[in-house]
Amino acid sequence: MSSQDTEEGRALLKDDASGAKRFGPVSLAICFLVGCGVASAVAAAVLLGGGAHADVSEAPSSTGFALSGGARAIAIAGGGFRALSVAVGTTTSLLGALAANGGGPSLDTLFGNIPLVSSNSGGSWFSSELLYSQSFNDLLVNMSKDLDQAGVMFNNTWINSVLRHTSASGKGASTNLPCAYLLAQAMSTAAQFVEDKVDAESLEIKVCERVTGMSKIACRGAVAVSQPIINKAKEAAISDVEKIVKEVFPWQQDLWQFMYVSETQANHNWESKVSAMLSDTAGISGGLSLGSDPVAWAKGKAWQACTSIPTPADGGRESFYYYSSSIGFEGTNLSYNVAGASRDYVPARFSVVLGSGVGSTSPFSFCATEDCFGLEVSVHGGTSVGDAAVSVESSSSAPATQIYGQAIAQSGGRLAVDSVASASSSALGASALTPGTAAIAGVQCGSMATWISNVGGGRTFDIASLYRANTAALGQVSQAMADSYAYSQVQGLVDGAYTDNTGIAWAIASGATEVVCIMNSESLMSGIFYLFAGAPAQWGAGFIKLLYYNIFEESEASAKDQYQDFPRLEQPGGTSKFVKGIAYGTWETTTVENKWFGIKAGIKVTLHVLSVEAVGVSMADLTDFYYYGTLVNEITSTFAYAPNKDAVNEILCKFYGVDGAC
Repeated sequence: MSSQDTEEGRALLKDDASGAKRFGPVSLAICFLVGCGVASAVAAAVLLGGGAHADVSEAPSSTGFALSGGARAIAIAGGGFRALSVAVGTTTSLLGALAANGGGPSLDTLFGNIPLVSSNSGGSWFSSELLYSQSFNDLLVNMSKDLDQAGVMFNNTWINSVLRHTSASGKGASTNLPCAYLLAQAMSTAAQFVEDKVDAESLEIKVCERVTGMSKIACRGAVAVSQPIINKAKEAAISDVEKIVKEVFPWQQDLWQFMYVSETQANHNWESKVSAMLSDTAGISGGLSLGSDPVAWAKGKAWQACTSIPTPADGGRESFYYYSSSIGFEGTNLSYNVAGASRDYVPARFSVVLGSGVGSTSPFSFCATEDCFGLEVSVHGGTSVGDAAVSVESSSSAPATQIYGQAIAQSGGRLAVDSVASASSSALGASALTPGTAAIAGVQCGSMATWISNVGGGRTFDIASLYRANTAALGQVSQAMADSYAYSQVQGLVDGAYTDNTGIAWAIASGATEVVCIMNSESLMSGIFYLFAGAPAQWGAGFIKLLYYNIFEESEASAKDQYQDFPRLEQPGGTSKFVKGIAYGTWETTTVENKWFGIKAGIKVTLHVLSVEAVGVSMADLTDFYYYGTLVNEITSTFAYAPNKDAVNEILCKFYGVDGAC
């Protein structure tokens, strides 16, 4: 990169103060293709970003936040819609218990002694709505007034808001059916891999039958080769989406909702999906920034949303793909690798002091170190079609310090709430680690990762998305494009579950010595157990690989033994469909040093767990969305069951620190 490029870029950025936009999408495309100067291309992207979230002329203000000794945090584990539903059910139940004790169902009272919220994935969906949406707060309070009907209210209000587009006429749906089929294929494969309960082939045959109109015998033959199914799907005419949702597979609600987003958003990707959901269910608009006013009771508290940075090593077998058309052996690719990390993912977090203003900085660093372990990004790519071959590579690796400092930590208050929630919940984002899955996700259905760049002022997400959209539109790569990506340090983020699904590690790293963790599945309890000594370092392989980080000196075996002895709430008569049990208890732990989270050794931590042992209801796919209301109702009915009164008050007292509950 030349000094002339750098000065040119600064001049263009300076010109932006007047509001002038000197580059449009075509200009940026030309920059990518023929090389108008690296900084010029970057500046063009910045100018295109406009003022999407906030005026960037105001200098960032320093945000002070420190947890006092013995401070509590609540950690809300990930798990998609199940995680959100469990958090809704437990919160609503405890509000009802407060009212039964003679007080009001006050969120201010319930969370009054909890200064920090640490969340992941679906827990971050819940947290964003809890902390920023008054209508969502009102829903929780209203549900708490009738715990026996709370799940019905949840379905009628929240779930119907998510699904209100699935009963549309289906206009435009046929053009998105290839995406629907590919998503069905991906979900069934993932479900089979994780739960070993799904017959993926028979599921795909059923999808094929309904979507294409082909016979079972024909579909059985076609399933082995997806392209004929995709071609048939393109020709299919869907006239009654609601009938399909109700009569064929309820889990197709996922697919129709995704297609709604595809039809109504400029970029059909994971970030748009999350944005649409938060808007529809809680009125959180795309322009709402982390530093904006939260609900009144939350002001002054801190929230951190966990995420993970993919760090495919230089020279390794994997790269992280910005763009790929290589479903087979030929195609066009642009990807990056990362130097400086010794693991496949590095844990990270977005953070804000609620109500601190859009000009505020983040109270905590994005990674455990300010420079994020000195990570450096190198971009490379090329085209291989027939006899044609083009290879490109960025001229030098770019230190990623700016992206974590200027664009995130220094611009913390300006970051969009929906984009942060997206980065925390990009469960399928690691599909970008291989060219084939990246091509399916990126070309057919939209990226499942969430993307950031080094552009500050709250536009880190917008500019990264703009880069990728322009690349997809061009369908080709160039040396100027590779240099521009490297210069702007465009990088993907994925679900926090890839490094810690519980949110506990970052809560402790932020200074909490007493943590309440809300868990939502019996199978996901392993996420806590793997924080203890002697646990596996990872699970899975390829882009379905989760890393585990030891932060406690006590053994995994002893933690499991203690958990089995934790008391359970007594469940009311009748058969519970989804709640196997609700366990609650406490571990007294001591930390070991962990550099990836910045945790020091020897810290005494009281770890409370409230574990809803949900079974038979998934994070999202293969589940009728109305089952989430049933799950909520089973939780609230259990908490409200008279024999549990003393146990519930113990939870309010010891876990949440509610005065008068002991």
